[in-house]
Amino acid sequence: MPYQLLSSEEVLERGITLPPDIPSHIHLKVIAISRLASPYPPPNLHMVENETILNLWEEHMDKVPLSDARLKKKEIQLMDMNRLQYDVQEGENIIFVDDKTNETVLVVVQNLMNDPKIVAVMNGVCIDQLNKTSLLMRLDDAGRMASVGYTSGQHSTGQLLWGKSLKEKNNAEQAYKISCIFAHSWQNALNVLPQDVYDGVVKEYEVTKLGPPSGSISVNYERHIHNEKNLNKYCVSHTTARSHPPEFGGNFYNAAYGIRVPGRIDQLVAWAGSDYHGTSLANVDLVDPKPSFHQSGLAFLLSNRLVDSHKKTERKRKAGVLDNKDFFDPAEGPDSVAFNNKEEIRPKPRAVLPIRKPIKDRGADKVYSKQRIETFHLPADHPYKRWTKKQMIAELDTRNENGKPLIFNSSKKNVGMMYLLLKNDGDEVSVTYADPPRAESGSKSIAGTKDETEEGEYDAADDDWKEEEEDD
Repeated sequence: MPYQLLSSEEVLERGITLPPDIPSHIHLKVIAISRLASPYPPPNLHMVENETILNLWEEHMDKVPLSDARLKKKEIQLMDMNRLQYDVQEGENIIFVDDKTNETVLVVVQNLMNDPKIVAVMNGVCIDQLNKTSLLMRLDDAGRMASVGYTSGQHSTGQLLWGKSLKEKNNAEQAYKISCIFAHSWQNALNVLPQDVYDGVVKEYEVTKLGPPSGSISVNYERHIHNEKNLNKYCVSHTTARSHPPEFGGNFYNAAYGIRVPGRIDQLVAWAGSDYHGTSLANVDLVDPKPSFHQSGLAFLLSNRLVDSHKKTERKRKAGVLDNKDFFDPAEGPDSVAFNNKEEIRPKPRAVLPIRKPIKDRGADKVYSKQRIETFHLPADHPYKRWTKKQMIAELDTRNENGKPLIFNSSKKNVGMMYLLLKNDGDEVSVTYADPPRAESGSKSIAGTKDETEEGEYDAADDDWKEEEEDD
């Protein structure tokens, strides 16, 4: 048998620690389950549970282009339910552990809040947040997902700040509401989650009392079978609304162990992000602004870029260029409490999956900022001429610590590092920019490629310094 229901004695023998403060209305059982030799459902496929949903989505996938033409559309496959090892039934609350390592692989807790009115309010706040959000995540997946809480910012200028994706300028009240429901959900989750699920958050991030600093909210969101590496080992989701039974799709799958978790309202699910997992496509009208199928909720996720963005933020703070304006202005404050007398905020009519237009061709002559050629004008003989990149980065870090602040990007070439050091020394240096050379009509040669750099100049497009020096 691929799984085994463990008794209390077997749980103790295996060294499995159960949550100490489990609510009286929740009865947890522990199941040891074997990892599949190969994941099922298979990775990189969209899964559907019946022919009706299959026909609906196949037609839609053929018509709708992806947001990025470089991406490839995922295929759709019909589920074979006989290949699953376990299907979580109504009323079951289970901690799944690996039968060999005894590590937690999946947690399913139904009726977490045990209060329909609170769940309705939480769902209303989630939907209201999505309606007011201008930036969405994972545009090629079905449904809508938006990040909330602290974000790592743009890749080019990362900075650890509270996400500002709302359309309104004064969004302190909305942020206060969304923070409240995340905190309330996390505090209830701590009562039912095994210690190893949230242990990394306690030891590494020290945010357990207040809840993880970032997460996401979604409505009718489905994604193909995939795995991911986050800052936290385990992802935790809480479903705040579900309108239809499992036959309509939108069910969660742990493909590494062949487990299906049908979507249910007020259901908590925790899983290891490194294990293959995904959500099946739902039987939903894809462009109806008021679809009858509705499933929404929140999830606790920590991006891998948060640590790097935190380091960049500290560098900017030391350099005195950090935009450290408080997101919550104490003088303003929220206009009202997070939970008012309304049991639910009605969502605005919005389509489940937008019809996207093909990507506009920018033309062959389009020049992007990263393609522009930098020419650094430096003294002919300077003290950093033979320094390695590692030496220069160490020197820049030392200057930051010693009160000579400057901002630098460690991905720059050697000549860029020299430019920063000399500029910080007070030497006369400069940099000019030029468009990349273009091929002449009817010729394979590149026009304007002759090196016209005068003595004492370094051209970033023709860097003299060898890459081996960077590894010294």
